[in-house]
Amino acid sequence: KGKLESLRTRLTRFLSGISDVKDGQMLVITYMPGKGTTLTSTAGARVTVPGKDFADAILLTWLGKDPLDADLKSRLLGAN
Repeated sequence: KGKLESLRTRLTRFLSGISDVKDGQMLVITYMPGKGTTLTSTAGARVTVPGKDFADAILLTWLGKDPLDADLKSRLLGAN
């Protein structure tokens, strides 16, 4: 439960960078070892969340074997 709660707290922080993003704007997600996962949007948001476990969870959500949205995974990988 502690690990899930830790991810949830960091996810809330991460999502704060998405709140002002409008249709057609770009999000860039970058993981840097020792620094964390940085979300940058063309809306001007920039949020960094620490932890490789968080980066792994985000990547698995969108690019893993069973992504939340298979169509989005295909588009992210340029397979449309």
